[in-house]
Amino acid sequence: MDAFSFWSAEGRPFIFLSRVKTAERSRFDLAHEIGHLILHSDVTRTEESTDRQIEHEANIFAAEFLLPTESLRAKLSNPPSLDTLMKIKITYGTSAIATARSIYDAGVLSDWGYRQMLAALTTRGFHQGEPGSTLPYEKSRVFSTVNDHLRSRGLSVSDWARTIGQRPDDVTGFMLGQALHAAPIPGTKSVLRIWAARSTDCQTKTSDCEVAQFSSTVGGFIESGRG
Repeated sequence: MDAFSFWSAEGRPFIFLSRVKTAERSRFDLAHEIGHLILHSDVTRTEESTDRQIEHEANIFAAEFLLPTESLRAKLSNPPSLDTLMKIKITYGTSAIATARSIYDAGVLSDWGYRQMLAALTTRGFHQGEPGSTLPYEKSRVFSTVNDHLRSRGLSVSDWARTIGQRPDDVTGFMLGQALHAAPIPGTKSVLRIWAARSTDCQTKTSDCEVAQFSSTVGGFIESGRG
């Protein structure tokens, strides 16, 4: 499983992402799941045809969200070269294959041109990954928020871990490897509760799965961790 999402009983949306993919493809999965949360919150999956339809709709949403058709048409008056496609892919933070598909769907590439572009990308290894990519994975803003909170309260990682009933190493894992440093102030005491969901359905080991909760009012990620 690459990703999944759901609305909690309290009305909070959650998205789970696997990190076995490249950052570019993980971003598409993220946009895909946002599409499900927005478009399909009232859909009950009872038939295979329904599943296919809503997956198709989420893919269309993700493609338009990341690579808007009108933006591509404004940038490209003619079929792009491979170098131009690479520049667009980097600008939008998308995979080369998805970028080619969106350019094709925007009507800038012909059927033949699209097939030729896919062949060229496959030859260069883009069917399996994103060679040479330095794009970082999306990260929640909760990291800096928690870090600032700990510093203001003078809490160390160990103190915070004990407060929430976790081991310091696990806390670092929840924060996706970002170490939190804050010197405790003598005589101070604070309780910070952060709830992190754990997934038992991740494709590989637990450290490869990230769970993120995003705020529907703010439109950004507010809580994240690895389960």
